[in-house]
Amino acid sequence: MWEEPRHKFFLFISLLPNPTPYTPHPKPQTPNPKPHTPHPTPQTPHPKPHTPHPN
Repeated sequence: MWEEPRHKFFLFISLLPNPTPYTPHPKPQTPNPKPHTPHPTPQTPHPKPHTPHPN
């Protein structure tokens, strides 16, 4: 019985919004200077397409 008021008090305190909000991550690092280009310029397609064997 004696503990009850204290428990209520602590519960109330814990429910109060944090004065300093928790920042989940540090400041994000500066993004990559140049974005990653996945592929170099595509190579020219095969000069002549494969012609099936003539009959």
